[in-house]
Formats: sequence, structure tokens, C-alpha cells
Amino acid sequence: MFGNRTLTSLGLCAGLAACDDPSTHHPTEPDLGPVEHAAPQAAALRWSTTRLSLGTGSATDVNNQGQVVGYHVTDGGARAFLWSNGTLQNLGSLGGGGSWAFGINEAGQVVGQSDRTDGLWHAFLWQNGTMQDLGALGDDYSAATAIDGNGRVVGYTSKLGGETRAFLWENGRMTRLSGLGTGYSQASSIDNQGRIVGTYGSQSSPRAFRWAAGVVTDLGTLGGATASAAATVGGKIVGASAKATGAERAFLWQNGLMTGLGTLAGGSSSANAINALGHIAGWSQQPDSQPRAVIWRDGTLSAIAVGVAEDVNKADWVVGSGSVPLPVLWRETTDPPPPAGSILVSSSFFLSDRNWSTDPAVDTVAVGTRVTWTWLRGSHSVQSVETPSFPSSSVVNGAGKTYSVTFSAPGTYRYNCFVHPRSMFGRVVVR
Repeated sequence: MFGNRTLTSLGLCAGLAACDDPSTHHPTEPDLGPVEHAAPQAAALRWSTTRLSLGTGSATDVNNQGQVVGYHVTDGGARAFLWSNGTLQNLGSLGGGGSWAFGINEAGQVVGQSDRTDGLWHAFLWQNGTMQDLGALGDDYSAATAIDGNGRVVGYTSKLGGETRAFLWENGRMTRLSGLGTGYSQASSIDNQGRIVGTYGSQSSPRAFRWAAGVVTDLGTLGGATASAAATVGGKIVGASAKATGAERAFLWQNGLMTGLGTLAGGSSSANAINALGHIAGWSQQPDSQPRAVIWRDGTLSAIAVGVAEDVNKADWVVGSGSVPLPVLWRETTDPPPPAGSILVSSSFFLSDRNWSTDPAVDTVAVGTRVTWTWLRGSHSVQSVETPSFPSSSVVNGAGKTYSVTFSAPGTYRYNCFVHPRSMFGRVVVR
């Protein structure tokens, strides 16, 4: 739909630290209470988290049909995926070892980037089960970042070590966007009127632009030197800009005016997507510097969860990556959170299935609760440390393997992985 889909921004998701419970003295679970803007009602709203894959990666776009695209790491490498009604489909590749999906339109056409057999990365269009190579204008690499309802595709191409240039693909033909000069440019979004937004000028000091029928408008900044446009719909544009202080702030641009959207009392924020209702999704830092996926609605900024939001549809389904870089879908619900006591064990983390806290994964349970750890990948153990203690597991290797302990006495039970004691750890708080 309307999100910014580039490989250059993926490092933020991959580098997320995840711990909603920094205290070692008073361990508690992350807040699962109502969202900040919710009005009083019979049942409080909260954001539920749906894991779309057990492989690391991110959900990057969601259409109004509830179809989600993104990428995840499988045994065969990175793969673009399409998720719909609880079913995840890998989209294949252009013959190489990896693929990444960045955009989907209402017709279910998907665009992104894939390795080829010659080792080059090219933009692709996937439809009806077939992935098409869109070419690269004679360059070595290309990536498709967005697609509109008419099947027009935007993105960027580049030569190895050379400049990156924005492109428009329509009617089977790729052309460079005119009017952006000979330097760096990258298109990130296109609306159904053919208006394109992105960044241009210098890769180290970019400016945000809007392109409409060959006319380029520089969107300005919030007082600093740089800005980048991530998404557009209905004449509104969102992205991030530097302030005079150098701090990065999410912005909304409309009618020639750029307005800062604020933060969650942290240092930076960024707007990555906007839906037809004008609701905006992105991320903001908290005072602990951890990015929170956030949504701006009717002037109110609300935190969703630790993570980064990449897109939002008209039902306010928000997609992105969670407290660990797994592709996720967030939806508002009045249903209670899942019960505590289910913990995932993966390549480098313990993860609470209830609240997505990780390293430490923190679960608060009642006396007599049976806690179960489930292996996703890798060789790991559940090793009790300190007092009080509980029986430790052996080192286990194999997806789907489980280990369970019933906690019969109150206390804070700390554990780690024998193989990875410094990077994988958690706590079970029994009350």
C-alpha cells in the first residue's frame, strides 16, 4: 500500500534490543493495558501481536484486504512472503538465494527485490504465482519499493559503486524519474494518481521530494538539513526530517506545509506509512532509546509495542517487526492477552509468547502453573541459575521440541541457555 520499502532501513529492525523490564530487582511484564487514546468502555482495547513467521525478518506492507507481505529467513535464506488469512506463502526468487517483498496493492500484486542466478539483485513483480524480473535500466541492481492500484511500480536502480536513481515502471517499461538531477534519488511510494515521493540530492544528506507528471517539489525540512519522504496517499505525505537540533522527527506534509508529529518523549521518530483515513504508522523512541511501533490518529500518538511499524491499512491493521526482528501484525482487540507461561527458544533469544519480552523474557504466573519452552531453531538449553532454582533441561536441538516445568512455590526464577549464557536469559515470576 503506502509504506516505505527499502533495504537501507532494515538495520534498525535487525538491531532492536528487546526488554520491557529493565529492572532486575522488580521484574514485571511489559504493559498490556489499553492504548493511550481509548475511551472508557466495557472492555479495554489493547494491541494483539500475531507472529507471521518464525523466521527473522519484517512485515513491510498490508493492503485493505488484510494481505501482508514482507520477508523472513528460512533454511534456504531470505524469502519474500505473502500472508493471508493465517496462511504464509513463500514467493520464490528470480533464481538466486534471496528475495524481499516491499509492497502490495489491492489486487494482490507484490513487488520487491530478488537475487538472480548471476548474483545481481533485481526488482520483481509477483502476480498469479509468477515472479517477473523488471530489469534495471542497464544497471547492476534494482529494487521495487511500491505499487499502486493501476499496477505502476516505483523503486530505484544502481550500478555497483555508482549512484542510485529512482525509476517508474508502467506498461512493461522502466524509465528514470525526470527532474531529479544526476545525483542520488530513490522512489519510495506512489499513489493511485501517479504522484511519487522519495528522497533525492545526496545519499548522505538527502531531501524529500514529490514528483507529479514530471514536476518535482522539494518538501523542505523541519529546520534541519535533511528529510526523507516514505509514503503518500490523498495528497498527504509522511516521512522523517531533521530538526535544527539534528534530532529526527516524523512529519506530515500537506498543502505545502510540513508539520512535525512529535515523539514518545524520546529522541527520534519516523513516519513510515499513512492510510486513507490519515492515520500514520511508524516508530518513536522512548527514554530508554528502544523504538516503539506507534500510530498517530486524529492528533494523538499511541504506542503499540516495542518494535517498528512499517505500514497501516484502513482497518488500522499495523505491520512491521517486533521486539525481536520477527514479522508481525498488530491489531486492536478487546480479547484478553494470551496466558503466561509459553516461551519460545530460537537462534539467539528467549521470547515470551504472552508479552514479547525477550532477554530477559519475563512471565508472571500463578503458583502451580506449568511453564513450557518451545524450540524454534538452534541448540539451546533452559538452565536454572541462582536461587530459587528449578530443574534444568539438557541441550536440545530441533524445531518443535519442548521442555516444561511446574512451579509450585512463589519466587523469581532466573534462567539462561547453557550454550549462550550471556545473550539468552529470562525470568519466571511466580506469585
